[in-house]
Amino acid sequence: MTNTNNHDALPRKYPVLYQSTPRRRNTYHRQKSRRDWSDSIETYQNAAKQQYYLLLENHRQANHLMTLKYLREFTAQEIRAIWSKLKALLKKQGIVAFSVVEFTTRSKVLTSGGFWDFPINTIHYHILVDSSLSERQLRDIFNSACIEVGLAKNEFEVHYASIPDRTTFEHKCKYILKYDNFKDYAILPQPKTGINKICSIGKWFVNADGTRANKDTMWKEIVAGWYPKTKQP
Repeated sequence: MTNTNNHDALPRKYPVLYQSTPRRRNTYHRQKSRRDWSDSIETYQNAAKQQYYLLLENHRQANHLMTLKYLREFTAQEIRAIWSKLKALLKKQGIVAFSVVEFTTRSKVLTSGGFWDFPINTIHYHILVDSSLSERQLRDIFNSACIEVGLAKNEFEVHYASIPDRTTFEHKCKYILKYDNFKDYAILPQPKTGINKICSIGKWFVNADGTRANKDTMWKEIVAGWYPKTKQP
């Protein structure tokens, strides 16, 4: 049965793509480090942790963060189709990036005077970009690509943030992945939507010599560094 919030109880045109009450723990108990974006809060954090350390280990670092926000709902099939076209256009324009898709939230004022951010059935992409282009040039490329794939001007927004240094980069990586100190803000997608949580555009993961890096090899080396084998006497 699909989980819904109160605001989802009315008849809907679009299926709800996020989980309102996700499982807390991994359902595959014998695989403690299982990584999955939709199985549980635990497996989401495992997946986010892996991607965070891969981003830090990578020999490419973003200096821009573009956020592409959809202002209306789409079906999972529509989201996949639009992104496939967008990714191709951005790559054609020379964009090298790493993207993370998230559900958009709205703030609700509580009777206590505080705020609660609840998810709505629309998405946005956080896109780490490594480029010598200016903010204006990047905005033009992203806006033009959205129009070219068929999005109307009132159906999306493009936002920009600079990433001037390593500290900011690491902070942004945790934020967009909703990892570690941002884990309470993670919103899990429904299983089997086919929407990729993360995606590389162009040759994002590279070795020190600029050749394409193998993420599996990178991850094995990261884990090996955490748990070095004890040398036998």
